[in-house]
Amino acid sequence: MANAIVSPLINYMCENHMIQDWCDPISYSMTQSQINFTAAGGGLPTSLAENKPYYFQPNETLDHTNSKIRAIEVVSQSFLSTFPDGTSNVSSDDVLARIMISIVNGDNDVLIYSPLKSLLGVAYGGFARKLYTVDLEDIIWQKSYIEILDTTLLAAGQGILLNIYYDKIPVYDKP
Repeated sequence: MANAIVSPLINYMCENHMIQDWCDPISYSMTQSQINFTAAGGGLPTSLAENKPYYFQPNETLDHTNSKIRAIEVVSQSFLSTFPDGTSNVSSDDVLARIMISIVNGDNDVLIYSPLKSLLGVAYGGFARKLYTVDLEDIIWQKSYIEILDTTLLAAGQGILLNIYYDKIPVYDKP
């Protein structure tokens, strides 16, 4: 943001990461997390079932005091229809509206509980995407999960891919 102070409120909100300049990068680091679904009864951790948590794989980069998560984005089918491992992306935004994500911290508190549809990046003019920005620390990624509320439109062989934008926390800033 420009160095000129527009108002004390705007300055305060910028300093506390409540708002940011459109041109500012959200983060310089990004990782991905994927969950694949198999047929009911097959592959225990990811078989299709309603109201059951599907936990993310451990990710030391995102865990605890290693980083601060700045944004989370669901990769849409229009952006990537098939993942590098051959899994198909979920079929539509309607499916994403029926899948909830829970982000959990080190105290087992759920900090975010939201439909995945709200995490879709919104394209502006085909060049930039507006992302769901957050300011999360002390996250335990393998305790975070998604929950399917309705499996009607979901098929085996589909999956969810998230882009997670984060900043590494330097060792001298860790508690």
